[in-house]
Amino acid sequence: MIDHVTGIVLGAGDSTRMGGRKQQLEFGNTTLLGWAVRQAEASSLDEVVIVTSPDDVPPPHGRARTAVNDQPSRGSVSSLMAGVEAAGAVAVMVLLGDMPGVSTATIENMLEPWRADPRWAAVAHYHDGLGHPLILSPFLAASLATKKGDKVLWPLLESAPDSEVLFVDINQPRPMDVNTHDDYVLACQQLGFEPK
Repeated sequence: MIDHVTGIVLGAGDSTRMGGRKQQLEFGNTTLLGWAVRQAEASSLDEVVIVTSPDDVPPPHGRARTAVNDQPSRGSVSSLMAGVEAAGAVAVMVLLGDMPGVSTATIENMLEPWRADPRWAAVAHYHDGLGHPLILSPFLAASLATKKGDKVLWPLLESAPDSEVLFVDINQPRPMDVNTHDDYVLACQQLGFEPK
């Protein structure tokens, strides 16, 4: 179903640049990953799937359910495919568990034009460039099963005809990824939280 969109929150990364499990860093009254999941759960996404590593399976969490990536070292595409498999043959929105600047409003701003004009894919277009979240049609999501590595989506999207990709204007700077402790401190400050 094209109009059914499952949000896949990727949270199984190794956090090598952080030197620890960044997904579990305190963020407000939850964790960094929990914050991303909370934004997705508060949206009109039809379903939310959290992808984690075997060591990081969270307790039951709102309306989200969990998919486990048994091989997180194979790159982010392995996490995405674990989420796609759990979601089934539907369109998916790819959300990053380390990008707290993607709010519920951002998710809604992506969903509305996609549901009005579903294409092969949709990409958020911020003031300073393209970024997440992304929406993938069921066909595109299923085709990723043959891919490996960390950076497979962007080359596919860049090679697609513009008519196949919906670029959704988001009226804000591109949200930052939290990859280092300094990033974490800055992300906390941006949202008024005390870093730990």
